[in-house]
Amino acid sequence: MFLVFALTEVKQSLKLQRTKLILLMAFLVSASFYVLVELQYILRAVESASVGMMAPTYIAATLGPYFIALYCIAMILLAYDMRGRDIRNKVAEVLDVVPASNVVVLLARLLGLVILIAVPMVVFITLVVLYGWIAEMNNLGYGNLIELHSVASFLIWDLVPNLAFFGALTIFLSTIVRSRIVVIALALGGIVIVFWLFLRLPLDYAGVLGTTTGASLFPSEIAPRFVSGEILLNRFSLTLFAGSFVVLAGSCLGRPLMYRRHYTADGISAFVLGILVMSGTLGFQHLSRLEVQDWLRTHNS
Repeated sequence: MFLVFALTEVKQSLKLQRTKLILLMAFLVSASFYVLVELQYILRAVESASVGMMAPTYIAATLGPYFIALYCIAMILLAYDMRGRDIRNKVAEVLDVVPASNVVVLLARLLGLVILIAVPMVVFITLVVLYGWIAEMNNLGYGNLIELHSVASFLIWDLVPNLAFFGALTIFLSTIVRSRIVVIALALGGIVIVFWLFLRLPLDYAGVLGTTTGASLFPSEIAPRFVSGEILLNRFSLTLFAGSFVVLAGSCLGRPLMYRRHYTADGISAFVLGILVMSGTLGFQHLSRLEVQDWLRTHNS
């Protein structure tokens, strides 16, 4: 039943012209970013060390956060009017009587949207990796071999958790706010805040509060890293937040739901637990930073 709901969401969304346009635009913008980085690297890498550091080899770390922001915007534009879409497609009455809880239905539909949006990104990254390998093997002069550890980290620890988080947030907002424009504005505001933090956070705290591995997991061909403890705890918090949004959205739906108060309490508890996990990790990281500073002061004195 769960997978049926997810696949149905994929099929229903693909019937919309909006879905095809959004996914096509996201794919083309991603490809444009890659082409521009390649051109800049070829033309200016010799002149500027900073441009050389932005090598296409590490595209998952350098452009990954911007890809994530782009596809999270696509998620928001597809998830903001689920109920209105159901009414227009004349499936709202069917969904209202299916023998499954609100939370299961919403979770399955969120999974469907994550699959729908993640697949084009995975296809794009796969094509970039294959082209880089072909270009390197044939010495084409345009294209670089892509570092695979950072690609795997990007797809597993960045793409799926962020899509799930912003998709769940949008679904929750759409159940408590009537205006679709307000829902889109609030969800986009969340993206702006998250990625503003990515650009502003000190490196010591990037792994704790940032939602992309490019902020804290530096790519390397000599000593590649796939994940860190801070990233795992951060993604666990994101999962708790996403789960809490889905549960709270399910408890807010007008559809019949047994134990509605229990679901609401569970959603709030998951949200609080996510905050506690992130706060605890941040506190531990701060103490570690203070220990390093104390050691430096002692050593210098």
